[in-house]
This record gives sequence, structure tokens and C-alpha cells, in this order.
Amino acid sequence: MSALRREFYLGLVLSALFAITLFVLIPLGISNPMAHDPSSILPRTYPTWIMAVCLGLALALTGNAFWRLRRAASQPAETPDDAPAPLRRAQVLRSLLCFALLLGCWFYIEEIGMILGSFLLYAAFSLLCGERNIARLLIIDVILTSLLYAFFVRIMGAPIPLGPLTGIL
Repeated sequence: MSALRREFYLGLVLSALFAITLFVLIPLGISNPMAHDPSSILPRTYPTWIMAVCLGLALALTGNAFWRLRRAASQPAETPDDAPAPLRRAQVLRSLLCFALLLGCWFYIEEIGMILGSFLLYAAFSLLCGERNIARLLIIDVILTSLLYAFFVRIMGAPIPLGPLTGIL
């Protein structure tokens, strides 16, 4: 099966899973309280937003793969030089390390806090992806972490774990 066809089927499967989660699992699994403060956000809000974005991205992946499949059908067959390169061991290990870092941050989010955790995760992910300009990495990291804090704490009013920064922020 060609890479484009696999990408198209992946988009279809992801779209179906995200649609089921958005339209079936979230309404069945997360109940909204009958009486709630109108200034607070309902428990379903964040999962609904996240799944809506994921569904949109999966549909975009499907549409892009479909468009490229149709375009490739009108062109001559692929030559061996155009074939995708096989995965290298370093790429797989890097992906597994990113997943392990994310999982570790999730387990220790109460101890390290969301601000420090997101700062460290972005720095680690950037270094693993090949960023070598430390000044640019730190500037972008501080800006993104500040925006994350401002969005959740100042705009949404959501309590986030601060870890060692509890007395400072």
C-alpha cells in the first residue's frame, strides 16, 4: 500500500475515532451539573474543544491525502528515487523518548507544576528536534510558557498545579 493511501486511511480512522469521542463518548461520559456558576466553565468544555480541533485536523489530513492521491493518479508512476526513506532507529528512539518525557511530566505534574513542566518539556522537545540556538529556544520557551500561564490562570480562571512556583506566582 502506498504512503499516500496509508495516510488517507489513517485520516479516515482518526476522523471516525475523534467523531465518536466528540459526539458520543464525551456527552455520555462527562455530565454537566444541573446548577452551576455561569462564570465557570462546564466540565465538558475543554474535552469538547480538544476533540473538535483533533477532528478538524484529522479531516484536514484526510482531505490533503485525498487531494494528493488524485493528483498522483494523473502523474506517471513513482520511480525508486522518489520512494520514501525507511525509518531510522534514531527517529524511533527520539519519538519514544518524547513520549516518555511527556508521560513522566504527566505523572509528576503536581510536584513540578504545569509552568515548570511545560518549560522543561518544550526545551527538551526542541533539543530532540534539532534546535541548537539556545538563546532562541529560551526566548520562545519563556513566551510560550507565559502565554500558557496567562491563558489558563488569568483568562480562563482555571487552577493549575504550580509545584515549586506556588509562592512566587
